[in-house]
Parts: sequence; structure tokens; C-alpha cells
Amino acid sequence: MLTRAYAARYVRQTCRPRIAAQVRAERGNMARHLITHTYAERERALAEGTAPPHATWEHTADALTDALVGLLTAPVTPPIPPRSTPGPEDHRGGYLTAALATTSPARPLTTRPAL
Repeated sequence: MLTRAYAARYVRQTCRPRIAAQVRAERGNMARHLITHTYAERERALAEGTAPPHATWEHTADALTDALVGLLTAPVTPPIPPRSTPGPEDHRGGYLTAALATTSPARPLTTRPAL
């Protein structure tokens, strides 16, 4: 049976050597959820009779192992630095903030500036 201590030790031993402790802990939690939900979904499908006939427990374990290796050994994406001065763009890259600032009752609200 997979215990939290075993999973934590496995993550420490298999993750990239210079991975930050916080990233290692996050990936350990993701791995634990992936294992739990993968097997729970397989059990549910078997109980309902909807599991593919060619998928065996061994196949499920192999696929799960591949996914875990990818998760635990993936490089860390560097954080995006915050902008020093926020622009008029909203979080989707549009011009909603600028449009709201210049909207009057006579002018309809637009999300992009007129060309």
C-alpha cells in the first residue's frame, strides 16, 4: 500500500536534484492524487462494466508509471516576473480597462480600440 511517507520519499529520490522543496511538495501531492484517482476510476469502470476489455491492471499501472515519471522529472517553468507598470490591458490581453475609462453614455462599450 502506498503511504504518504513512502510517496514523499519517492518524490525526494526521483525528482530533479535541484528542484525546490515547494515544487517537490506540490508534485508529490499531484502524484498522490493521480494515483488515487486513476485507480478509483478503473475500479468504477470495472464495477459499471464500462472498462475497455483490453485495458488490464498491468496496462493501467504502466500508463500511470509513465505519467508519474513525466510529472516528477519535468523541468520547472520559471515564474513570469510581474510588470513594473500595469498597462491598460485586462488579464485577457484586451483593452477593457481603457474602454471603461473612456466610455460615456453616448459611446458604446468596446473591448478593442477602434482602428
